[in-house]
Amino acid sequence: MDSEQERIGTMTTPANSKISNKILPGVDTAEMQLPLMQANLWFSVLWGMMFIDIVNRFALGACLPYIKADFGLTDTQAGMLNSAFALSVTLFAIPVSMLAFKWSRRKVLALMVALWSIANWSTGLATGYMSLCFSRFMLGFGEAGYAPVAYSFVSIWYPKSMRGLMLGILQVANQVAATVGLMLCGWLAFTYGWQTSFAILTIPGLILAVLGWFMPDFKNKVNAQIDKMEQVKTVSSEVNMKEAWAFSLRTPSVLFSILMTGFILVGSTAVALWGVTLYVRTFGMNVKEASAFIGYIGIVSIFIPLVMGKFADLLVRRRQDGRLIASIISACVYLLAAVVFTYDSLHAKDLVIAFISYGLVKGFLIAATANANTLTNDLVPPHYRTITNSLIPLSNQGIGGMTGPLLCGILSDKLGINMAFMYIVAIGFALQVFATIVCKVNLKKDLEKLESLGRFSLERE
Repeated sequence: MDSEQERIGTMTTPANSKISNKILPGVDTAEMQLPLMQANLWFSVLWGMMFIDIVNRFALGACLPYIKADFGLTDTQAGMLNSAFALSVTLFAIPVSMLAFKWSRRKVLALMVALWSIANWSTGLATGYMSLCFSRFMLGFGEAGYAPVAYSFVSIWYPKSMRGLMLGILQVANQVAATVGLMLCGWLAFTYGWQTSFAILTIPGLILAVLGWFMPDFKNKVNAQIDKMEQVKTVSSEVNMKEAWAFSLRTPSVLFSILMTGFILVGSTAVALWGVTLYVRTFGMNVKEASAFIGYIGIVSIFIPLVMGKFADLLVRRRQDGRLIASIISACVYLLAAVVFTYDSLHAKDLVIAFISYGLVKGFLIAATANANTLTNDLVPPHYRTITNSLIPLSNQGIGGMTGPLLCGILSDKLGINMAFMYIVAIGFALQVFATIVCKVNLKKDLEKLESLGRFSLERE
């Protein structure tokens, strides 16, 4: 290595450097070479983890009417249950990710899946409000380490031209879980009691935890190709945590793409938690009917994150700001759909309009989240992503999870659930647009900063 300047994270290349991260024929390859079938197999395990993660998280929404009745909770107290979960994720996301970086990403992932599964079981064993809060807090502890590792793995297993699609497919697990899982939990709660639904969900999580222990991980050692004075040379370097934090915190478009996910989740976490309650109160459904109705909506809207992910991949081939354009489109669609749904729920109460408009809200909120996560990983070198991605759940739950459901509950107590729904989605929209504008202003400079680091290949652990 010629100089300290050539260390990973601080190295630079001349302005005429030909090595870059732009998508070019024959150049756009995955940073960790795995056979496609093997990558898809392990991706399916990550997908299953995401699915059971979201089912565990939002089973609370399906059972909420029963839990409120059993424990005599107000809407504000019910909203605080999600805030306990969000607080835990916020507190532990960074420490758990640092442990994954230092020790093992795959092992931390496996242990976290096991922990959140057991914590979810304890929700059904709760005997009072405080034990409910503690169970949701421990659920958040378990889920704190999932997203940073999962996004890092997907980003290295697939090339940049597929990231939007693959992270969109990963987010579809969120949608399927919030639909099929919601329907299942609603049926179980209606048929056998809400405690049973939490107990059953423990089993698949523990199975996935065992599989996660064997996932292909990578070393914190990177080989980077640097084009210096027209001569390509390979520099090998151990990656340290200080460099990862420095890059993440000093790159504006990275920070605001992370904040963007938290702003989006102000609306989406509120919609997820309060959806069943909204349909029970507004359309006169019981819990089973409301869960099934929302489930069917989610199944139909599954294609939205996939289409938007592929659309963003195509846009980014042609424009540096392609993912930001996709971000604005998603935001505008879900806001307009929320306006239509709120008007219908207050006046016409037409279930066909409710089905379509609510589905658009859910689908485009998830598409916007996947797009923001992809943008973050596009802007960060592969070996820094576990650390950078630890800020995503911090933003998601520290901003979205802690404020969205609670604020929706407070507004519901004062204005009614329908107007609370509309206001909370509008707040998330405004914040998302602000973050998108800041990313746009800094994007060109930050992409040049990334390209100056060269192209990377990773060694399997």
